[in-house]
Amino acid sequence: MRRSGDSGGGSGAETMNGRGARDVIAGALVAALRAADPGAAVRRSWPAEDLGGREVTLLATGKASAAMTRAAIAMGARIARGVVTCVPGHAELLRADLERAGLGSVIRVYEADHPFATERNIESAQAVAEFARLAGEGEVVLGLVSGGASAHLASPAGDLTLADVRAIAGALLRSGATIREINTVRRRLETLKGGGLAALCDPARVVVLVVSDVLGDDLSAIGSGPFARDATTFGDALGVLERHRLEGVSEGVTRFLRAGNGRTGDSPARVAPEVRHVVIANNAMAVEAAAAALEVRGWRVAERRVGVEGEAKEVANHLCARVRTLGRGDALVWGGEPTVTVGDADGVGGRNQEVAFVASMALDGENGVAVASLGTDGIDGPTDAAGGVVDGATASKMRARGIDLHGALERHDSYTALTAAGALLITGPTGTNVNDVIVGLRF
Repeated sequence: MRRSGDSGGGSGAETMNGRGARDVIAGALVAALRAADPGAAVRRSWPAEDLGGREVTLLATGKASAAMTRAAIAMGARIARGVVTCVPGHAELLRADLERAGLGSVIRVYEADHPFATERNIESAQAVAEFARLAGEGEVVLGLVSGGASAHLASPAGDLTLADVRAIAGALLRSGATIREINTVRRRLETLKGGGLAALCDPARVVVLVVSDVLGDDLSAIGSGPFARDATTFGDALGVLERHRLEGVSEGVTRFLRAGNGRTGDSPARVAPEVRHVVIANNAMAVEAAAAALEVRGWRVAERRVGVEGEAKEVANHLCARVRTLGRGDALVWGGEPTVTVGDADGVGGRNQEVAFVASMALDGENGVAVASLGTDGIDGPTDAAGGVVDGATASKMRARGIDLHGALERHDSYTALTAAGALLITGPTGTNVNDVIVGLRF
């Protein structure tokens, strides 16, 4: 993580300056990212008893699929066949590793895009479905699922097209819909979601290791639940569209949902009889790791909190109000996933950058306070930043470089504003996602 040099420790909070506070925060965020490391999570949660030495069909999908696959191989799984869908740029390295392990002809690797599916996602999803059907009685399907799996397993139902699925996903993201709402719609429009992939694995036993990017670890929402029973209905999906008053939704989508609404057996989807899910990394683990790192440096963590949601602006203002109540040497660590309702705004940024930007405005001119918000995947919105870290001097730096703070906020142009103040957090893509981690200090 790109950050300032070491300027002080937590035990010296009374004499710490802004740079020292930013370094303390960076250390806490690095600890959070380590807790979310997908390879380490697979190794510490390896389901040896479930596999029982039997032949394994490996189905790995999502942002962390390459790292999770490497860990599974290192743990000695007897992989008879497998398919991995991974983010662009990871495929060649993984193929080379598989060749060295003697598995180059056993495990197929496909690149797939995120957050919006492309034609190659359709191809990768078809390969996953094909391999799922090959698993026989007495075998085990080892599913490795992480954030991004929903896009990777694009498989439009009925007469729907990829364009239909992309359009509705984009409209929902722009509307500020939560990930639960987005996945409620996705599960009804596609065939491998909502337990559809698990159904193809029958009669094999299924064990799924999950890196959760959904608050509360709802298995039907993580990756739109390819192996999980779906309790939502076509009516629920229609309700999401109505709540957000989406424009530009194709007639084909609404017609498909209305045709299914109330239909006998519309939910839950059929699921193979033996499916065991194990959540191996999540937001709560990342929050706890960040808090522990702060405590090691002498800070008192006054509040650990998970499940933080809502508009980024509101989250930031609530956060700053809470930070002001802290005593010197105190910290708080929150985990969650705010949203940004972009509308027609033309700015550049992401939800974590907006939290940090609004916090800089709320803390403008205050001494002894610092706040950071980090997306654990390292990709906050369509930018190269993971989030931002600010203090009471950040807003004045923005103004000195010609930033109109309120205008930038109206345009949701947090990336430009934070760049002007040197307040972006840059990690690069981390290959995993366990939502967001927010840290506040009083020093």
